[in-house]
Amino acid sequence: MKTDTSSGRIERCGETFPRLFDHPPVTNQGKDPEFMRIMQRYIFGEVWHVGSLSDRMRALCEVAAMTAMHTLPALKNHIRSAFNAGCTALDIREAVYQCSPFTGFPHVMEAQVVMNEVFAEKGIEVPLPSAETKKEDESRLETGKALLAELFPEETRKQLFSDYRFLPEPYDEWLPYALTAYGMADFGSRGVLSVKERELLSVVILAAVGDTGSLLKLHTKAALALGNTPEEMVCALVQASPYMGLPRLLGAVSLMRDQLQEAADNR
Repeated sequence: MKTDTSSGRIERCGETFPRLFDHPPVTNQGKDPEFMRIMQRYIFGEVWHVGSLSDRMRALCEVAAMTAMHTLPALKNHIRSAFNAGCTALDIREAVYQCSPFTGFPHVMEAQVVMNEVFAEKGIEVPLPSAETKKEDESRLETGKALLAELFPEETRKQLFSDYRFLPEPYDEWLPYALTAYGMADFGSRGVLSVKERELLSVVILAAVGDTGSLLKLHTKAALALGNTPEEMVCALVQASPYMGLPRLLGAVSLMRDQLQEAADNR
């Protein structure tokens, strides 16, 4: 496999960047042209051309990572480019929404502001069609439990619920309930994106947030079980790495090492 992608990267950047952003990359324009050349050639001449993910999934990984990192000006530009990468408005909205259980509501609400500004630029009327799949009268807890059963084996689910028994009442039961009804049912059960895609984005989001070791391992296991390959998962993290930084990429890969190796050995 070719690992040195330096050769031809200027030409690849010159092709990829205008396709995504509708204007050519920087040569000598602006106040910091040297920095911009380094950044654009690395991201769009190298990172975008390593691995097997589609342009659509690469763009959604970037949107999710930048929402998690709360880099709103860059997020706005990349939401614009996501349309050129093949994403729909619904795809983009769901990638932003998927961050909520991991980052908290404020990050997502502020990302929604710039997202909806881009939608307005493009004449897209909001609110967009609903992506809720559960009926209003259905139990959120049961919906979440069903999704957990799809993601994790029974032993893992039992461990997840027993880990919080040391807490005082009512939190010994409420925290597992919140993880299931809020984290799983409210967001994980939504439509538009497949469960497989949501888990891949969850891994990217957790890596971007950082210091999420046990959860990152848990969602890595689920993402692999749903059919994401080790190569696709590393590709997603590499795609997000220019926005979250190399330490978070390397930290995530280190935490995921055993699971990625086991999945690769079993293929």
